[in-house]
Amino acid sequence: MSLSYLSIFQFFLLIFCFIGFSQKGNAAAQSPQATQWSITKNFAKGKKAREGLSGAACAAKGGEKTGCVIVNDEKNYAQFFTLDQQNRIIKPGKTIRLLPKKDKNGQVFQEMDAEAASYDNGFFYVTGSHGKSRKKCQTEDARYTILRFPVKQNSGKPTFRKYGRSVSEQIEHSQKLRDIIRKAKHVGGVYADKKCLNEGGTNIEGLAVVKGEMFLGFRAPSVEGQAVIMQLPVSAVFDGKTAVPQMHLLKLGPRVGIRDIAKVSGGLLIVGGATVKTDEQDITPSLYFWNLESKKLTKLAELPRSQGAKIETLLVLQDTKTASKIKYKILVFYESTANGDPVEFEISRNVSDMYSQ
Repeated sequence: MSLSYLSIFQFFLLIFCFIGFSQKGNAAAQSPQATQWSITKNFAKGKKAREGLSGAACAAKGGEKTGCVIVNDEKNYAQFFTLDQQNRIIKPGKTIRLLPKKDKNGQVFQEMDAEAASYDNGFFYVTGSHGKSRKKCQTEDARYTILRFPVKQNSGKPTFRKYGRSVSEQIEHSQKLRDIIRKAKHVGGVYADKKCLNEGGTNIEGLAVVKGEMFLGFRAPSVEGQAVIMQLPVSAVFDGKTAVPQMHLLKLGPRVGIRDIAKVSGGLLIVGGATVKTDEQDITPSLYFWNLESKKLTKLAELPRSQGAKIETLLVLQDTKTASKIKYKILVFYESTANGDPVEFEISRNVSDMYSQ
């Protein structure tokens, strides 16, 4: 039996409405429930350091997290820790000095302002903010440092024995990003050379290294409502190779930048938040998935604050896939709270969901 013209029209109208409703549902941000984690003892190096936790990463073997490292933006140290995911417990371990007390000319190193960490292929990576100091708007060499050091994949522990007081020769330091950023589109020029952090000057807060490619997420500047990610080969930073960075703009919204990033299957998870401190209470932190192949952006969830504090660090605990869903378990740390007040969230997205903002 053939359909009448009216029936055909009604049929396609029904399909159109169904698709529109489905797309709207996919685009809606989730409101995940928070599950608190505990910690066996305080993170080291004093109150400022453990209230300034700013980046973390874990080594992995066969999909399982082994050893982890966490950095802070107050001291030139990192600290190793392990995860008991079943009981939701963090166990802090030994510290490792990242920079010497003085440079080759005998000048005292200021704080590195470490803002992010990542793991890839046997190395932990840590980057400074690469921006001027917040209070005095000074240019301090230590802030323009990015470094890496080798670790054992099955434990996440360094391949060398030096920890606390001295800096191992196996920690590779580089300041090549400094000049690359100054010349780069969107983040260079006046943003890098003149603007302070509280004025929206250049400020890296996210780092992910994926199969030899480095992705740097900028809290500021924001470019017409778009956050900036710089992509370049690791070899351009540590091996002296020449490369022109790729600049990616992500529509996170006005005055919203990147607070942290972490790699997952097929892309990056991104925490978006205020570009400057004065906007933090007006902008809700949100979690996004960015597909590295299609460059499509999907808003996954809005994340609650902890006692008014902002999310500073993102750590992926699990990344699992079913026939229709991809599920993430993430652990976030908050700034200005004791030991980061770690909280777990479980968030999912549709396999086919490529909603682009």
